[in-house]
Amino acid sequence: MFLIRIFLLLLCISHTTYNSARTCTTGPAGVPCAPIIIDQPACPNCHTVYIPRSPNNNTAYFYTPHTTEFCETPTYLNLGVAYQRSFDDRSIATCLFGSPILLFQGSQIVDRDDDAIIADNIGLSPFFNGTISFCPRIENVNVHASLFYAADRFLTGLYGTIELTASQQRRTLNAGETEDKESLTTAFPVGYMAGGSQPVAALTSIKEALQGNSDVGDLKAPRKFGKFCFGQQTEHGIAGATVTIGYDCWRDMSSSFGIFFRYSAPVGTKPNPRFVFSPVIGMGKHHAVGGGVTMHSEVWHKDGNQSLVVALDGYVTTLFNNNQLRSFDLRHKGCFSRYMLLKQLIAPTSSLTNTVAALNSANGPGYSYAGTIIAAIDATTRNVQVKIAAQGDATLRCVYTNSSSCGIWELSAGYNIYGQTEEKICLEPCVNGLTYGVKGGTGVATYIYNTTGATPNKLTNGNTTTPDGLAQNSTAQTSTITTNGPVDGKPMGGLAFDGTTVGVDWANALNGGQPANAVTSGTNTNTLTLSRLSNPAVAITDADLKLCTGTAPSQLAHKGFIQLAYTFDCTLNPSITGGFEAEGSGNCFAYKQWGLWLRGGINF
Repeated sequence: MFLIRIFLLLLCISHTTYNSARTCTTGPAGVPCAPIIIDQPACPNCHTVYIPRSPNNNTAYFYTPHTTEFCETPTYLNLGVAYQRSFDDRSIATCLFGSPILLFQGSQIVDRDDDAIIADNIGLSPFFNGTISFCPRIENVNVHASLFYAADRFLTGLYGTIELTASQQRRTLNAGETEDKESLTTAFPVGYMAGGSQPVAALTSIKEALQGNSDVGDLKAPRKFGKFCFGQQTEHGIAGATVTIGYDCWRDMSSSFGIFFRYSAPVGTKPNPRFVFSPVIGMGKHHAVGGGVTMHSEVWHKDGNQSLVVALDGYVTTLFNNNQLRSFDLRHKGCFSRYMLLKQLIAPTSSLTNTVAALNSANGPGYSYAGTIIAAIDATTRNVQVKIAAQGDATLRCVYTNSSSCGIWELSAGYNIYGQTEEKICLEPCVNGLTYGVKGGTGVATYIYNTTGATPNKLTNGNTTTPDGLAQNSTAQTSTITTNGPVDGKPMGGLAFDGTTVGVDWANALNGGQPANAVTSGTNTNTLTLSRLSNPAVAITDADLKLCTGTAPSQLAHKGFIQLAYTFDCTLNPSITGGFEAEGSGNCFAYKQWGLWLRGGINF
């Protein structure tokens, strides 16, 4: 009861609620929506979340000796501090972005690189050319407390433990940027990012664009999700609160074998999709339940003062469902496609002619551009149910002890393995009624001119009849983050409904042409770039989300460690321990890190 009361007290103190703005509601009157499960294969990189193992899941650190010459008291308290830091940081960048170096080139760059991200998508000039590199780093400062209680007075071999970890995590992207200075000043042509009569100024820095705090035409700031922070992000909280109840099936001074039940409380923090590479404390607020085994055997001893013990501790738990907010790339559109531009679509309005509405009605749902552009991530960030089938941690160690009249020296070294199955998520349906389609290279406004109606057609007025442009109802669903695809459906070109008007597209300004809103009278329509409307426009759906980009894949990490401890032969038998660990893995989320720890303990 003593252990349970302490655990409940710590849980009440450490438990924090997680309130996040949601992109979708969960149904009327708070009724939960039925989940949508989309079966898709795992992806090796390009993840929008980064959730490695919790520092509380570390049997290499949490170790209570099976035997000691000072076992007259039933309770052992241990307090310590540890520092961990990642290395081989570029592998983390690959996990997040597909590569530690990203190339951004505008859509109008001649001989664009096949793998270059279209710079237009983040508000950079269509003639922009530059790169950004990432070398992310994770640092943890952990304060560990553990309490061991031997309950032999109730049942021989019965014991319990409480393990509590408080962490401060710091994450930095360590980004560096280079760009072609001559490509920075070119604005977006009229009609490409906004209507009106003036070109739209482009952003001039990749970092500025990725931060998502600047307006670019109809793309309004701030971006809700996926914002880049180029400083240090820090989070702190309770990373783990775990209780175990164990029973040693047999135990003597030279060997033991036991089993235990393990429960971890839902403390820590959930992933925060508002910022890229945001810190995550603990296991994402999951309840975790499982069990494990512990055993040791003395394999050598000498003179009653020296011994060598081999010990094995390990457990497996399952992490139960909880609600989280996750962001996703778009399927078949490449890594980073969460930053493609989407047009908000609505039912056709009077700003389009009846002919357009009739054609859309005949060929499928009719949509009109609503005047708003968003980054895809603001539409692909969704509520999900997340669970993890199995998570395991095991340590094999060799412990050499040397006793004297003053105390005990203990030198141990070992191997730790940690594994986790991939997350399984259920996507909750979005019922907020908003519809979006892929912008690609399509414009947002078209400019109408009267013509002679004869062959060849010529403009009869030197000023457009729509100086601010009409909403351009066009999408390009086959576009990717690196290429702009054709207009969707059966494109209707030029708005030449009655043979006496044409609509001029933003692209008319390219290659020395005139801006779409300022074509001179008498111009032959055959020389113009005319607007093309989708017939019909295509909206994205849940099936377009690449769910694996918003989930943590399976993890497998290997750790080697060494520690040196000394226990004093005096009142309370105080002990002090120092250790070093190095962890590595080829898995995406099980990053390479090293760590140091120092702890002390007493018996009472």
